Amino acid sequence: MNKKLISVGIIALMAGRMLADEGSWADSLEIKGDLRLRHEMIDDDSKDDTRNRQRVRARIGAYADVNEAVSAGIRVASGSEDPVSTNQSFDDAFSSKGLQLDKAYIDWHLMEALVLTGGKMGKPFVCVSDLIWDGDLNPEGLAAVFDLKGETATLTVQGGYFWIDEISGGDDRMLYTGQLALNMRASDGVSVLAGGSVYYYANMKDYPVVVDVEDSFGNTAAEGADGLVYVNEFEEVEGFIQLKTKAGEMPVKVYGQYVVNGDADDQDTGYLAGVGLGKAKDPGTFEVGYNFRSLEKDAVVGAFTDSDFSGGGTNGEGHKISGKYAIAKNWTLGATYFMNQKDPDGSDVDYKRLQIDLACKF
Repeated sequence: MNKKLISVGIIALMAGRMLADEGSWADSLEIKGDLRLRHEMIDDDSKDDTRNRQRVRARIGAYADVNEAVSAGIRVASGSEDPVSTNQSFDDAFSSKGLQLDKAYIDWHLMEALVLTGGKMGKPFVCVSDLIWDGDLNPEGLAAVFDLKGETATLTVQGGYFWIDEISGGDDRMLYTGQLALNMRASDGVSVLAGGSVYYYANMKDYPVVVDVEDSFGNTAAEGADGLVYVNEFEEVEGFIQLKTKAGEMPVKVYGQYVVNGDADDQDTGYLAGVGLGKAKDPGTFEVGYNFRSLEKDAVVGAFTDSDFSGGGTNGEGHKISGKYAIAKNWTLGATYFMNQKDPDGSDVDYKRLQIDLACKF
């Protein structure tokens, strides 16, 4: 923790020096952050007791234009080394909570339509839900995004090259991504987004499971020399669609998603359908949402999908209901309720989870 505090102090001193240098790139420097307090109740029928806990998430980042063609960002967040959670629970006798490097990237704007990004970045691909990717996950590597914009439509082409594990003396574990997405807009505020993606993992089968060698997060695994190993490779192909419109002045969106792992022989499919109404932005406004999903054991890499639904990972199905109210500017109260089944084709364990969030942005 002392090293982390020293690093934060150095960054603060550098920022102060740059701010004092009139005309420097610090003129474009933005500091943005958010803080969320959460009460969470988990009722898992495979456990003896219902769990209640209080959690906090804190994130703060600095973003700036280096020059006309290059921009950069750094963000630190609460949490641990878990790639799909930035939460910290209130426990361990008032102990200090850890900070992690959550983002560190450089954007190179080669032209108005083409951006190359390197580092630990936000997801560069279009995501209409968290069926495949948890909202907190930030991949590490290189990505290119090309946006061809017209008057009524935008075509987005994305390609990525990401490192999962660097393996000394062996082949690195990699993720290669590609995506096409077309966003078509009508003059009355209606838009339709549709596209497809390929997420191809290299060196997963017979390699140790990622994140925790004792937990496959729902994926089919076998015992290896040093823990669990994957039985399948993952060659995920995704299709998605999203419609945005208005009911009066109320924003409405309807969306769907389908994914299949081309390498698995069975238990290889996932799908989701959802709807959202409203937007909790201005004081007094609200939003509500609902989706149903089914995610079979080997449809996607379990360690990277939504960490809340059915307790995290794959091999679950069920409902997610959410709502949020804007109490004041940048200040919201929200609730999310999960009604799920873990292992729906086997033990069919009921899993319920309630989250109540008080959040602010600055």
